[in-house]
Amino acid sequence: MLLLMQYARKTDLSLVRSEHLAAGRHSFLDLLGMAFADAAEAGLADQLIQTYKISAESLPVLRGRLALSRQMRRAFTSPQLIECDVDQLDVNNAFNALLKWAAEALVRSVRSSTLKRRLHAIAHKLPGRPDRGAPNRGREFAPPPQFRVWNEALQIASLLASGLAHTTGRGIQHGYSFVFNMERLFEHFVEISLVRALSTLGDSEVTSCRQASTQYATPHWQTKVPFFSRPDNLVVRNGKPLIVVDAKYKRLSDSEGIRNRKPINADVYELVAAMTAHRCPLGLLVYPRVAGDAVLTDSELRMWTVQAFGKCLFVGALALDLTGLRTHADLHAVDQKLGAALSSLITEWTNSNDWL
Repeated sequence: MLLLMQYARKTDLSLVRSEHLAAGRHSFLDLLGMAFADAAEAGLADQLIQTYKISAESLPVLRGRLALSRQMRRAFTSPQLIECDVDQLDVNNAFNALLKWAAEALVRSVRSSTLKRRLHAIAHKLPGRPDRGAPNRGREFAPPPQFRVWNEALQIASLLASGLAHTTGRGIQHGYSFVFNMERLFEHFVEISLVRALSTLGDSEVTSCRQASTQYATPHWQTKVPFFSRPDNLVVRNGKPLIVVDAKYKRLSDSEGIRNRKPINADVYELVAAMTAHRCPLGLLVYPRVAGDAVLTDSELRMWTVQAFGKCLFVGALALDLTGLRTHADLHAVDQKLGAALSSLITEWTNSNDWL
């Protein structure tokens, strides 16, 4: 993912310079402790979790609910008092006990002395005695809705108490993550990889440009709105359009074309329309290949011909396996695969002699 981001455009990333930063060693538990401390401090700034607790009281007036069985037993010993069950809000509950346990457990585990002091202060402010058993008592462990500010701290504490961790599988747990616009990121990746791939062809007259817009439908007198074609990338030779390259971030095995081992019709229609608008004889669809994708193997180029107005157009589809990207050498290998596909597409078209 980080290697893909290196191919993103600068306008999609922002660098904010910070001052007075420090560097130091942190373990994974330090990072988890920071997340817990941030969430717990946000909860303490709001309010402590309080739950209703039933207490038995003997009062001269009725308060709460009448405890009939106890009242009958004391009818002759203390007839002037009424036995009541009173519901009262109390901070000594399982939620605060778990939070206190997690804070103390993290104090013993983290390396940062500053973080240790933060967690120790949190544990000191939380009431009650530490207890890690609450999440394992077979019930949904969530605070009342008015205390939802504590949800993140309780989720971290529950994972620690249960001996669990987040995984990449599908589940119902909440966690922390980075969010990327993968569609745009993949388009930018193909855009930069295309420039590097063309350099491997050894033809200095072949260059690329991104999102070249051209009008392909002129409005008739009834309307004033034209149609424009704007593909992701356009490869030109000596200023003449040669190849339309369109990146599609989708899983081919989920498409309707899996039975025929081909891209879906909508992708091909869009590509051919762009080829017609830019008067390009060649078009290439580039997909990411993922595990279990049975339509296209890594760097396998499939081609089709389209007869249009006496011309033969060549349409290609290529899947690039990005799951193995680990080093810059892997990026170079992807560039070479894309360059080889472009070279094969140009060679097939040149040998056909159908485009005059």
